[in-house]
Amino acid sequence: MKMPILGRALDQHLEGRTAMQMKMGESLLFTALTFGVSVGFVPYEDMLAFNAPASDQGKVYQNEAFRDVTVEKTAFGHYAISGEARVFEATVNYVVTSGQSHVTSGYTTASKSGPDWGAFQIELDTTMLTAYSQPLAITLFEASAEDGRPLHELKIPLF
Repeated sequence: MKMPILGRALDQHLEGRTAMQMKMGESLLFTALTFGVSVGFVPYEDMLAFNAPASDQGKVYQNEAFRDVTVEKTAFGHYAISGEARVFEATVNYVVTSGQSHVTSGYTTASKSGPDWGAFQIELDTTMLTAYSQPLAITLFEASAEDGRPLHELKIPLF
């Protein structure tokens, strides 16, 4: 049986690691057990280099409904998306995609409703989304008051 061996190897590899490093190990084990993948361990420092923020970090995104929108990678697979929105009933909707695949969606509430600008923040955890091979992107939008269709879409890559 390979699971106990994998479990012992994982325990030895993670001994003395921080909470974030432990979470990364748990994600690795989850992926291996779920998808039957062979697991070899990569040194933590190499993992950090592989997941280093791309040049898009710090970039500011905007359109007619969203302004000063930034994405910060706060930890491995964790993002803080913040900015200002001028949207109906202060509802900022979002959908996360991988290529053409819908991954997850949700909403948050801005501090003010349109026509005023209100601050918003989205905390996004993508650590359980390891099955997607294409890069992730988040699209912010306002839902139409008439029929709910997306308006003023702002697509932002997650690095």
